[in-house]
Amino acid sequence: MAMNYFYYDQQIKKYLTQFMAIFAGMQVSIGKNDSSDEEQLISVPIQYGNKDRVVAHILGDHTQNKPLRLPMLSAYVNGINMSPEMRKGVGQTKRQSYLPRGEIFPDGVTTVHQLMPVPYTLSVELAMYASNTDQHFQMMEQILMVFDPTIQIQTSDALFDWTKLTTVTLDGINFDQHQEI
Repeated sequence: MAMNYFYYDQQIKKYLTQFMAIFAGMQVSIGKNDSSDEEQLISVPIQYGNKDRVVAHILGDHTQNKPLRLPMLSAYVNGINMSPEMRKGVGQTKRQSYLPRGEIFPDGVTTVHQLMPVPYTLSVELAMYASNTDQHFQMMEQILMVFDPTIQIQTSDALFDWTKLTTVTLDGINFDQHQEI
């Protein structure tokens, strides 16, 4: 018997979008210019993808004469692992009753039954690309200020969504300045 079903809720995409939003709006100082005494700031864009030579070549319009614009950040999924320590039992369900707006008690009371989702841990790598060490340090400091070592992100506004709040943890920093692009 063939099972014909399809399910795609774009969950990984939602988590990645929220993860990348943590770093949106980051800026670095490029110093002062001749016409102003104020520090000049430029935005640091973030995009999804592993920056290998093929992607860098494509972004350079298939020419070696157009370099990538630096600084920039890229996020990339390293892996997804089951997280049995976050399980609250196998087949765990939650039942919650509520009264929708405009309904009359007791006839309007609605009960929602939900099966607990299987918990996973998503590992995401954030790569920083800078044209000099000072820009690298500026980005690093801004990132370190955000994490203490965790922050929470919200992926949904749904009232009964078990997964709407998620914790993002900074696990480690690999300071590799010898990356070729």
